[in-house]
Amino acid sequence: MRSKWLQCLICLFFSISSIAAAGEKKLNIGISLVDLSNPFFSILAREISNEVELGTGGNANVLIRSSAYDLTRQISQLGAFIEEGVDILFIAASETEAIAPVIRHARENGIIVVAVDIEAVGTDISVSSDNFQAGTIACEYLAGQLSGKGKVAIINGSPISSVIHRVDGCRNSLKQYQNIDLVSYERNSSGTFSGGLESMTYLLLEYPDLDGVFAINDPSALGAEEAARQMNIDRPLITSVDASPEVLKRLKSGKSNLIASVAQFPHIMARKAVRLALEKQSGEFQQQRTELIPTKLVTVSNVAKFSQWQEVE
Repeated sequence: MRSKWLQCLICLFFSISSIAAAGEKKLNIGISLVDLSNPFFSILAREISNEVELGTGGNANVLIRSSAYDLTRQISQLGAFIEEGVDILFIAASETEAIAPVIRHARENGIIVVAVDIEAVGTDISVSSDNFQAGTIACEYLAGQLSGKGKVAIINGSPISSVIHRVDGCRNSLKQYQNIDLVSYERNSSGTFSGGLESMTYLLLEYPDLDGVFAINDPSALGAEEAARQMNIDRPLITSVDASPEVLKRLKSGKSNLIASVAQFPHIMARKAVRLALEKQSGEFQQQRTELIPTKLVTVSNVAKFSQWQEVE
C-alpha cells in the first residue's frame, strides 16, 4: 500500500513539474531589420527587445539580425528563424513584395509575422510611420522656404514601401507649386551617408544652381550636406525624414543647410508592434492589422521639443 502511495506521489510530482515547465516555456522572437548601422533601425531593434521584455515579463528569447538591404541574406535569416521555431517574427523587409514567399512559409508554420517600418506582403500585422505624410510635409516646408520657386531634386533610396511613399508624398506636394522645377528624383542613395554624398555630388555637378533637396532619410541627408560643404556652397536647402539625434544637433546649431527633418517615433512603433503581436499570439484577434503612426516636422523653430527620437514637450 505504501509503495503504491509513493508511486502515485512520484507520478503527481512529475505531472506538476511538466505542467510548470510547459507554463514557463519562453517565447522565441526573431527580429530581422534592413540596416542596424542606421540609428533609426538600431533604436527600433532595442525598443522591440525592451517591449518584448516588458510584455512577457522577461519570458522570451530575442534574436536580432541585419540584412543590410540584401534580400538573399534576409531570406536566409528568416529561413533560419523558421527552422529554429520562433513564435513571432518582426521584419523590416529588404523588398516589399519579393519577401512574400518566405513570409507565407513562416505563417504556414504557425509563426506570427509583424512588418515594422517597411510594409511586406502577407504579414499578420504591419506597423509603420505615415511615410506619405512625412514626404508631404517635408517638401511643403522646403517649397515654402524657397518661396515656391526654384530647382529641386529628390535623393531617393531602395525600392521599399517607406521610401516609395515618402517620395510619392514629396512629389505630390511639389506638384502644387507651378514655379518649382523637380529636376531629378531617381538617384539612389541606398539610404546611406556615402550614397547621399555621392548623389549630391553628382546633382551639384549637373545642376550647380540647385535650390533644394529632399533626402529620403537622415543618413543620406547628412551625406548630401557633406557634399555641399566639400564644394564650399551653402545651397541647396535640405529636408529629410527621421529627426535623428545627429540631425537635431544640426538644426540646433542653425548653421547648416539641412533645415528640417520629419520625426519618426521608433518607441511608439515598437510598443504598438509588440502589443499587437502578443495580442495576436494570445488569440485576441485573427484578422490582419495595419497601424500608421503620424509624423511631425522638426525645424529650427521647434527642435527644442524633440530629443532622442521622442517629443519631449
